[in-house]
Parts: sequence; structure tokens; C-alpha cells
Amino acid sequence: MTQYCWGQKVVHLIQLQRRIARQERERKAWCVAKPAAPQHALQSALDYACNYADCSPTKKGSTCYDPDRPVHHASFAMNAYYQKMGRNQWNCHFNNTSLISLADPSRPSIS
Repeated sequence: MTQYCWGQKVVHLIQLQRRIARQERERKAWCVAKPAAPQHALQSALDYACNYADCSPTKKGSTCYDPDRPVHHASFAMNAYYQKMGRNQWNCHFNNTSLISLADPSRPSIS
């Protein structure tokens, strides 16, 4: 059994986080809202993200308005922010109401 001191574990964790972050930047990745997130939290995340990213496509009559659901509009805003800010893990936190998806959320999944 390999033994590690606390410092070695921290270094290993940092290296792992950097590797994951590098993979995210190299792959296609999207930041999306967690479906079970509370609506008030999603609205806060949407408001915050739209202060920095263009959310006009989610306005009524625009291309991404439908479906008109808070989780969909928040996902659009979160992803716009995530993409604009550099696709880092910390750009998709939004008080734990979001997650990073490696599957394109605009394409239906095949069951």
C-alpha cells in the first residue's frame, strides 16, 4: 500500500484538477443548469451571467426563447458566460446550480 503525506495528496489533487481543466478546454463542453435547482437560484444565476454575456437570444420572439422555462433560459445564460470567460471549471459554478456537460445539450439524446 502506498502512503502519502498530506502535501503529496494536495499536489496530486492540484495536478488532477489541472488535467481535467485542460481536457475541458480541449473538448467541447457546455455549462448547463441543474434541473433540480430552485427557480430563485436559477434566476439569480441568469441575472448574473447576463450582466457579462449576451442573453438576447432568450428574449421573447428570439431564436432561443422556446422552450420558455427558467432552467432552459438559465442554461443558455450560464453557458454563454462559461464560453465567454474561458471555459474554466470556476466559470460554471453559479452557487452550485450548474454543471459541466460534455454532451451537446442542444441535441436530443438517443435512448
